[in-house]
Amino acid sequence: MNDSTSFKQAIQRIGQSFGDYTFYHILAEGGMGIILEAEHKVIRRKVALKIVSPKYAARNGYSPELIHTFMHEARVLGAIDHPNVITLYDAGLVGQCPFMAMRLVGGGDLGTRVANFGPLGDELALRIMRDCAAGVHAMHLAGFINRDIKPANILLETNGTPRLTDFGLAILVNEQPIGTTIAGTPSYLAPEQITGAQIDPRTDIYALGATMFFAITGQAPFAGSTPEDTIQLVRDATRQPTARHLRPNVNKHLATIIRRAMARDPDKRYKDASEIEHDCRAVLDGNEPEYAMIGQKKRKTFFGSIVSRARAVL
Repeated sequence: MNDSTSFKQAIQRIGQSFGDYTFYHILAEGGMGIILEAEHKVIRRKVALKIVSPKYAARNGYSPELIHTFMHEARVLGAIDHPNVITLYDAGLVGQCPFMAMRLVGGGDLGTRVANFGPLGDELALRIMRDCAAGVHAMHLAGFINRDIKPANILLETNGTPRLTDFGLAILVNEQPIGTTIAGTPSYLAPEQITGAQIDPRTDIYALGATMFFAITGQAPFAGSTPEDTIQLVRDATRQPTARHLRPNVNKHLATIIRRAMARDPDKRYKDASEIEHDCRAVLDGNEPEYAMIGQKKRKTFFGSIVSRARAVL
């Protein structure tokens, strides 16, 4: 019996052991990894246990590159300690299979939440964007760019607190992607990820804006019939999508925050995620978003001064 077969059988049998853990059931499965609810045998803590998918292992085995990918994500998570980023408890190898044990979050992900219950209300969206921005800022301060922020990668606690997850594509802030392969999820890619221009923390700011665009409208900002079509839409867009066109009654300040985060030119986005957090707090407190209004206030002041001069002449 090979390793992949034994792991597949282990997953199918409730209570099967995996190192220091006991399997319960599958939470999610992707192309390379599978996440299960499990329990540590000694301390009895329930965790989300990420291991290599048996299907993937059967096709590709446990290569050094695969193990490196898992351990890289574990090291990134281990470097970040923030309430809005998923907590890593443990990582290592059981036999040849790499694993990560993370906090078990009970409220599902943001994408599923919107699919099941519809777009978020303004106040909830502002609170989730505020908290996600705080997590993104902590990640950037730790020296990493995520490159794959999207609704499915924002988990929600049962009380609504969001936690960023899935750091498999994360790179160092001063690092640039190697090769020409486009990494990430097409609908939430920043233009520079597609054109091959330099990426930096503002790339994640765009993705957070695109994620919240979806959260308040129920639609991704760009969505073609295939991933390639979506990439082409992002690359060729001459106008920035506007959330208020899809949902006219959305809070105008929230729409402005999202619009600034999603500016095609990185220099016109927020400088860092702490500015998004600040603006969301301001709107929740009944004030205007300070950083989102930069430029708009200047124009308003300029035209206001013209009107004032005209009135003075009259």
